[in-house]
Amino acid sequence: MMNTKINNMLTSAKARLYMLDARIRTLTAEPEEGAATVEYAAVTVAAVSLGGILWTILKSKEFKALVHKVFTTIFEAVTTGTFAA
Repeated sequence: MMNTKINNMLTSAKARLYMLDARIRTLTAEPEEGAATVEYAAVTVAAVSLGGILWTILKSKEFKALVHKVFTTIFEAVTTGTFAA
């Protein structure tokens, strides 16, 4: 009879220990649910930022002058048959 009580107590203690272990693992596990949403948001912010930077560069007078110079040089090289850097 005493042996049965001890076995029941051990079984109950093991069950509680397993439940506690499962609960601790659940609470300390890294959340995966919102990770994809955060990653998409970060990528979107980075893409929009890069787009804004590129837009600013492309709209600048310096960039327009550089593109104009490149195409003028190419046009002159094609029409005259020489390329002067």
